[in-house]
Amino acid sequence: MKRHWLVTVLAVLESLFGLAVFAFGAYLFKLSFIPEMTHTEAVSLRAAAAILGIPGLVWIALAALVFFVPRWGWWLGVGMNLTAAVVLSVDIAGTWRQSGWDDVALAAAVVFLTIFYLLPQVRRYRRSKAGEIPCKEIIIPLTSDNMSAHR
Repeated sequence: MKRHWLVTVLAVLESLFGLAVFAFGAYLFKLSFIPEMTHTEAVSLRAAAAILGIPGLVWIALAALVFFVPRWGWWLGVGMNLTAAVVLSVDIAGTWRQSGWDDVALAAAVVFLTIFYLLPQVRRYRRSKAGEIPCKEIIIPLTSDNMSAHR
């Protein structure tokens, strides 16, 4: 089965979203080294950088998984995005008076990506074996028959 163009759009959007979240985490990490920062502020910024950087890397990896291992990529993508949507929604609901539009925009982007995973064309691609790489192409056992080819 040929990959539908919506799967490609999903992978690009997922990787861009992950890159943006990771870049913001890296920016916070860089800010923690400003000399005017107190130790407590620097530690808080580094914790925030880790909280954003690690999921950013996971979102980037999910974009690759959607291409190469569609079944795992789909399930992990839906699970990660639903978890992030629930966490962000609970955060917004708990601190409604202090929440800004950036919190709402981040939650909306995650919900948008989750809905994108649930489109019929993307779900059909999940069931296909189009993007899967067979294990025998990745790992070639060395036997006496193919030893001469590897020298």
